[in-house]
Amino acid sequence: MNRTKFSLPAYLLCSFALLSVPPSLKADSVDGWELGARAGLMWQDGTLKLTGTAGGANTLNSERYLSDTGWLGGGFVGYNWKDNLVTLGLNLSLDWNGIDDPHHYHAKDSAGNNFLVRARYERDFFYSLSGRVGYQAFESITPFARVGIERSTNRLHLVADDTNNPDIPVRVLDTALSHHKTGYLLGVGIDIPVFNKNTHLRLEYGYHFCGNIEFAPSNANIAGKASYRPKSHFLTVGYQWGEV
Repeated sequence: MNRTKFSLPAYLLCSFALLSVPPSLKADSVDGWELGARAGLMWQDGTLKLTGTAGGANTLNSERYLSDTGWLGGGFVGYNWKDNLVTLGLNLSLDWNGIDDPHHYHAKDSAGNNFLVRARYERDFFYSLSGRVGYQAFESITPFARVGIERSTNRLHLVADDTNNPDIPVRVLDTALSHHKTGYLLGVGIDIPVFNKNTHLRLEYGYHFCGNIEFAPSNANIAGKASYRPKSHFLTVGYQWGEV
């Protein structure tokens, strides 16, 4: 499995932004609203587990590690309270991504029957409520940490073919399932003023996690359960307007 390394581009972008900040853009200690949009990279992984029966009595147990990378975009709105150099914020955000790559792998049941499985998992919409605490440093830069709760839309498309006769595969399962799940997020970032005191470049990393998401794929050929516990990572660049 190839893992894309994002540390160097993020470091270069952050370094450029820090060097380009005008020293006169020192933020005021004023409470107020903020509004913004962001875009960036998302990568997620987890283990898909399939359990149940195939062909009436044969037990099917399989596990497959899934990993995907793609783009995401979203927006946020919030309110910030300031006390000298400390900022406390509350944010609502909505993010969308288009990651839905199919994964193909082979599985066997207890009788030795062969199956070709295609799994496509989507976790496209994230709705989150989070709190943020920041500390103004270097006269104008504000590093911050974030913690919150979120809901996500989860979809699993499963296709399984009986391949005991490779020349004539038999489709035994083709189902699409959907489930909404509550999860949590942790994040760190930095706000850098640009143009004036009320517009900022926001660089942020977020870790999004939840418990097992359970689906129940079944038909006349296969009956069982599919479970998946995704871990998602956001690396975003945003433009924020308002009081930080």
